[in-house]
Amino acid sequence: MKTMSDSTTSISVAVPAQPEPRPLTVPCRRSLRPPPLLLTLGLLLAAAGPAFAAEDTVDLKPQWKVGQRMVQQYKTTQKQKIGMPNAAAPMQQQTEQTQEVAVSVVKQRPEGGHELSVEFLSMKVETKMGETVVLKYDSKTDKAATGDNPLSGIFQKLVGAKFTLLTTPQGEVEKVEGLEKMLESLAAGLPEMFAGMVQSMVNSDAVKQMSGVPPNLPKEPVAVGHEWPVKTEVAMGPLGTMILDLRYKYTGLERKRDYSCAVLDHKGFITSKQGSGTGPVSFSGVNGTTSGRSWYVPSLGAVIDSFADQKLKLKMKAMGQDVSMDMDQRVLTKLTEVTAPAE
Repeated sequence: MKTMSDSTTSISVAVPAQPEPRPLTVPCRRSLRPPPLLLTLGLLLAAAGPAFAAEDTVDLKPQWKVGQRMVQQYKTTQKQKIGMPNAAAPMQQQTEQTQEVAVSVVKQRPEGGHELSVEFLSMKVETKMGETVVLKYDSKTDKAATGDNPLSGIFQKLVGAKFTLLTTPQGEVEKVEGLEKMLESLAAGLPEMFAGMVQSMVNSDAVKQMSGVPPNLPKEPVAVGHEWPVKTEVAMGPLGTMILDLRYKYTGLERKRDYSCAVLDHKGFITSKQGSGTGPVSFSGVNGTTSGRSWYVPSLGAVIDSFADQKLKLKMKAMGQDVSMDMDQRVLTKLTEVTAPAE
């Protein structure tokens, strides 16, 4: 998911995450036969390099098993330069956010897709303006959010929240259930001017990306070098709509963490549609680029590692003022736990 912000509020744009190849030991039960936000705007080499295996074609369709449970960790690091009217120099803001999400395969749907349960397990976020910490929260140690940001209480409510994803036989998410109830809980007690911000951070378009499967996978088996377009629009309420116009490429198989991984590279552009302007912050223009790599395991239906690097130039209306922002963002994804279905 992806982040943008006013002076204290970060927003994340979730782009299909692609990992930085660092060794990671994943606790997996051997009985599992190897068969993929914030949510703030504002959710990345092995020493010898990748060694690709030769093969004819590979079917990228996810092969989930009922009872399977996976825990994904998303880490977003942002550096922002914010230009304010009449300011002598841009403000420097840095945000680091880590969240853990569990995806469980509940059942197979009659039409061939699956029902997935998604639960937010933990949230850690820290935002600095210069050297001053303006927002800091860690759900594993803090009983309440700290800082003056009115949205900080959302993080506390988010932990333990659940919703359901219904997928097609190809693994695409076609419906989200239980999200409206969760949004009502998150927004409860917030000042009215910030209620629209909740929708920008947690919405149907954003949470669809939490299935763990790369978007718009080819329906037929693919050979090395195959490319395909992926265009995604993420509605963010009053903020506007983020548009990701990407191109994916299958570059081969690589052995990583005891799995045979399909390596998927992506690159493309990020733009926006202007929002309603009814909230405290809205986009008036977004232009940027993104590139990255994913190590995807079709037999798990999950990305085990990924990274995405993004550079953005944003123009916004914040509290009636014109604000500009240059943002560098890196998004890392890691599969940290896999539990096999019961025999």
